[in-house]
Amino acid sequence: MLELFDTEPLDSIYQNVHTHFNNVYRMLGKERELNTLGNVFKYSNRLPEALLTFEINSVIYPYSPGVLNSYAEALLENEQKTRAIEVFKRIVELEPTYENAIEKLKILDSGSEEEL
Repeated sequence: MLELFDTEPLDSIYQNVHTHFNNVYRMLGKERELNTLGNVFKYSNRLPEALLTFEINSVIYPYSPGVLNSYAEALLENEQKTRAIEVFKRIVELEPTYENAIEKLKILDSGSEEEL
């Protein structure tokens, strides 16, 4: 992923996302690998790259609350509230006691996003 983002513009990556997805899928060992990379991008002010990284990880690991939580948090940071709510709800479906998702949904449902 690092090499990909260094060699191709983001719009080109999205146009060929299926090919890139397959390449990443074959090389991936654990869900934490892409999650860590996504966080590196996120905290380096490279949110578009973080979102794509988290999204790919969420497709590969659709039943991992941790993976989905990272994706939902990045969506919120990118002001994609509706999609973030959908992902947080999915997390609670998978793990009803996942505290961060429960708290974020309460805040988002109450409309007091300044607490986020």
